[in-house]
Amino acid sequence: MLKRINFTLKPKKLFRVIMPTKKEIIVFDANFFICMNSIRAKNILGNLKQAGSDLGFKYYISAVVFDEIKAPTTFRQKFQKIINIETIEYSEIESIKNDLSKQGIRFPAQDPDLSLLSLSRRLLGDDNNVSINLVSDDFKLVKNANLFFHGKINILSLSSFLLKINRTISNKQLRSYFKNIWKKSLNYTLSYMIERSKIYPAEEKITWLIEKAISVTQDSIITQDAHYVDSQKGPVKFEIGATKYEKEIAICEKYIENQKLA
Repeated sequence: MLKRINFTLKPKKLFRVIMPTKKEIIVFDANFFICMNSIRAKNILGNLKQAGSDLGFKYYISAVVFDEIKAPTTFRQKFQKIINIETIEYSEIESIKNDLSKQGIRFPAQDPDLSLLSLSRRLLGDDNNVSINLVSDDFKLVKNANLFFHGKINILSLSSFLLKINRTISNKQLRSYFKNIWKKSLNYTLSYMIERSKIYPAEEKITWLIEKAISVTQDSIITQDAHYVDSQKGPVKFEIGATKYEKEIAICEKYIENQKLA
């Protein structure tokens, strides 16, 4: 629906046309909130609520993925007031699996992860005026999402979603907050990648992170992500802190800003 058009017939005045904007929906994977809790992001839910109000975001998560978030009762109660939690039927997940199977995917992501694709499809519907953003660092889920949606939804890494808010919100305090959290989340992710670099090369993942960040900076989302399947299981020790990869993060910032690296 078009917004109101304001114009005037007085000389030397221009009329202003306000174009319709797409509704932005954010679908969260559990790893976003697991990361936020791990880096001890202060009042992340309250700041997400304020950012959503300012930027017109609506937040969603599937019920089964919500159950994966281990957090205090107070956090979970506040979560349910800010994030829409949707129940996904098993038949909806099976439909996703069948489609991926037809495309040659024998071992798709796990059912809870695929519930996010079912949720995204449900929210997308036939509405051409809605933009779906799936926020996840799960590369297997990312690959499945690309094959299933063929570019109809946007994929954002955890850190690029935080950078998206930092780049678009007008509130100075929130800009500062989300920039700080972006750095911490990137440090968290880099630590994870480098800890496992002897098993899986980290370069491809780091490239993906930088591409996501650049796409946000350029106000366009890259939807054709690296086809990287992350299947390693088991606990990984994370190095939490703002300075372990300070040099690497500084290089990323310069690259994103198109500054000289040396």
